[in-house]
Amino acid sequence: GGRHGMKRIVLTDPIFQIDYLIQRGGSRQSAVNEFAKRIGVETWAVEENPHVMGTYYSYEPLPSGLIWLSGDGAGFGTLSHECLHAIHYAMKTKRITLSDETEELFCYYLQWMVNEISQGLGWVSKSRTQKS
Repeated sequence: GGRHGMKRIVLTDPIFQIDYLIQRGGSRQSAVNEFAKRIGVETWAVEENPHVMGTYYSYEPLPSGLIWLSGDGAGFGTLSHECLHAIHYAMKTKRITLSDETEELFCYYLQWMVNEISQGLGWVSKSRTQKS
């Protein structure tokens, strides 16, 4: 944990106009504090839990979200898990539910998010994610 190796990136979804703050490492509280500051609301207390590898926060009805990933052990599984929470929120704000007709939209959104974040965090190079 700690601040060592903490990284923050901002990802803007160009279609649904949702801003995501992604923080890898550091405390969940530091991530929430930064998120609250960015969206202009009072911060709130979160319980630190060493067993939690990732968390997603939104602040309804604002078009923004926070993905916090543990600096110790969070990987692609955790990232995908938190991205799906983010996508569910994004789609809910647009009244789009997962169905046979919208499944591909959810899948493309997940692919885009995981690619963008994993590149932004330096987990993979751009050339590797473009082959999908």
